[in-house]
Amino acid sequence: MNTLLDLIKSFQESSNLVVNEFYKIYNRRDLLRAYRDKTIHKEGKLNDIVIEYSFHGGGLYAKLKDREIDFDFGPDYRTDGFDAWRLKEFARSQDCPFSHWSTEEFQNQLDKLEAEQIISNPKTYPGTSNYYLQNKFS
Repeated sequence: MNTLLDLIKSFQESSNLVVNEFYKIYNRRDLLRAYRDKTIHKEGKLNDIVIEYSFHGGGLYAKLKDREIDFDFGPDYRTDGFDAWRLKEFARSQDCPFSHWSTEEFQNQLDKLEAEQIISNPKTYPGTSNYYLQNKFS
């Protein structure tokens, strides 16, 4: 991971990996609803890929073998949204050039990417703090 865009794409690939493991086991795309209707336990272990997980508010924390990720669900079951704090925690959970950045440093860089129209925050529920890559950059 040499650029912030690389980190963002790795974050998105990781959230997709986690979600796909849930889909394989529970055959449901509405994971937050499945957790709320008690089809899926609040906390647990899925398999050797998702070592542990925990649903919270509008999101999901997952520990993988080599990294940790925490993401909020977005509109239409999206899981590719990110914010400064989530990227900071994702970077800190692994050895990467951004692991020492503060939340403020991440936010400053996200503000620049938003100004360059590389990312946007539609402020849609759920996950109103989520940024998303513009299609041409994903």
